Amino acid sequence: MKWIALFAALVVALTACTHDTPSTTVHLDDPGRCTPVDVAAAPEITGLLEDLARAFNGSSAARLHAGPATCAFARVQPVEPAAAVQYFLDGWPDPDKVGPPPALWAPASSAWLTLANARFARAGRPPLAAGGTSLGRTGLAVAMPAPMAKALGWPEKRIGWRDLAQLAANPRGWAAYGHPEWGAFRLGKANPAHATDALLSTIAMSHLGDASTTSALESSVVYYGVASWGFLDNWFRLDQKRLPTSYVSAVVTDERAVTAYNAGSANGLIPDNKHLKRPHTPLTAIVPSDGTLDADNPLIVPDASWVRPETRAGAAAFVAYTRTAAAQKKIVAAGLHRGDAIDPASPELRTTATALDRWARTRKRSRVLLLFDVSDSMGDKSDPKDPSSPTKIALAKRALRAALSEFAPDDEVGLRIFTTDIRNSASPFWADVVPIGRFDRQRRALTHAVDALAPRKGSPLYAAARDAYDTMARRYDSKRINAVVMLSDGYNEVEHDNNRRALLAHLREPTRMFTISYSPDADISTLRRIAQATNAQCYDATDPKVIDDAFRAALANF
Repeated sequence: MKWIALFAALVVALTACTHDTPSTTVHLDDPGRCTPVDVAAAPEITGLLEDLARAFNGSSAARLHAGPATCAFARVQPVEPAAAVQYFLDGWPDPDKVGPPPALWAPASSAWLTLANARFARAGRPPLAAGGTSLGRTGLAVAMPAPMAKALGWPEKRIGWRDLAQLAANPRGWAAYGHPEWGAFRLGKANPAHATDALLSTIAMSHLGDASTTSALESSVVYYGVASWGFLDNWFRLDQKRLPTSYVSAVVTDERAVTAYNAGSANGLIPDNKHLKRPHTPLTAIVPSDGTLDADNPLIVPDASWVRPETRAGAAAFVAYTRTAAAQKKIVAAGLHRGDAIDPASPELRTTATALDRWARTRKRSRVLLLFDVSDSMGDKSDPKDPSSPTKIALAKRALRAALSEFAPDDEVGLRIFTTDIRNSASPFWADVVPIGRFDRQRRALTHAVDALAPRKGSPLYAAARDAYDTMARRYDSKRINAVVMLSDGYNEVEHDNNRRALLAHLREPTRMFTISYSPDADISTLRRIAQATNAQCYDATDPKVIDDAFRAALANF
């Protein structure tokens, strides 16, 4: 029997919206007569665990000596750790969609277990688990182009969060270090509610007890996102144009990702191919001198009703296999260092939940225009082969409603539709159905407006993108993340406005254009280029079933 699980938001978020996007499904093989050991893994270690599972399955290490089954069979599914926390709280609902409930959870850091246990306690429930066994460690790092790191005095000088915050708060920016051409200090940091490296950095900074450091660094963030790899991808693209210092000054990530980048891989995974194109300007991995935590990549057996004795025995056999010399060789080759798991009740991690709550109050606020395609093709079925499937617009509306929870009460949000059948004084191609305003004051209006969206006529893709960008750029707020989130399932249908080169030349930082390529009919090339023009991200939802993940990933930037 094969199980199919939708890849979490991380899958659709991190590529440059190309057809090289990893598959949005993962197939879990039939275990035969063996006991299945389903592993829910953080996407960044899924490939390594799949490799280990292939070596384990069918080997003597997989033999069981008790129970009806004589062997264990490990099957790995990628599940974003933050999503897994919620699935555990909900009893792992809808396994047909998210995959089978796991006998092993590999969330990249014990901080996620600490968070899960805190939320279980809040619900009056016993802990999910007491701890786990470390697959291997990778250190938290701040990646920085080598010339910038040297300008700060590295490697002779150890650099910490306070040093970076001092630079971020300095109105002279990099001019204070002799490089006015680099402008202000700009930080790339993922959303700690989604990304392990960002969560660990948030915990580490909270232990400084220095609100001004946290405030300065969060104020310097260009945008957030579900993972640091999106920043590395943009960095690598700009490096190939010899513009590595034009984007961000630093990115919160991990040491393995820096090693991978310098080897020619911007997706955080150390490549097997030793002949990839290397960056012209390598990155330096700065380990903050005043506070850091390792990602310990624990293997955790949850205390859940679905983990039967034979399943627990199979999970223990797989964990034991990861400690063997053969497995450790693979783990080291993947860039991890051997180490024991962090106790989730340790002083370092005990503050995980409070650090995350504090970040939600102090993170940089946003000003966002949601730009929604209501062309006639949005009324098509999401699955052309299934007449009973919902329409594309029905799926997109549901996804947008759910993703609105990513906004903070004092974020500023508006909703604009675009099609060739608009009748208003502002434009024949778009209409603001909810003007930009405080989210807490108009969430109900936004929800009602989304509910009312319906397909109309054609797609003025270029005019809609240009005018939305202009709307945001004219009233740019330097204290906020200023952005457009544009969903489109089509291509430009306005003949007299079809100059893509002129459109792309018009778009530039610091206003960002995040785009979602929705369904196979979307002009994915143009949507990718629009995002790249402002060094933002493009999200691939050409499979309409992943539109929930795409919207959630897009709004996690704020």
